[in-house]
Amino acid sequence: MDIIKKDSSSVVLRANKLLKTINKILKHYSTDLVDSSWIDNFYKWADKYEIPDTIIPRDKAKLLELDELNLTNLNLDYIPPEIGKLKNLKGLYLGNNKIGEL
Repeated sequence: MDIIKKDSSSVVLRANKLLKTINKILKHYSTDLVDSSWIDNFYKWADKYEIPDTIIPRDKAKLLELDELNLTNLNLDYIPPEIGKLKNLKGLYLGNNKIGEL
């Protein structure tokens, strides 16, 4: 009986650790999963400036994977705050635009 208790308690401990990990992941991504309206706003901005999908992918998964974004020479006068939701973005190039402030 002791062997069963030890085995079952270790299974419970592992299950609890797994649940904690899953909860952390869900907390991290739940906001973006529940409210993805920012993506629609970002796409509207990109469409307004006729930014092609080769620069800003219209596929959500590809958009969220972006680590660099080159927006040079696009005659932009502002950058939308939604750009801050691109969590993997490490490089943003904005040269030769009409952006007054960020």
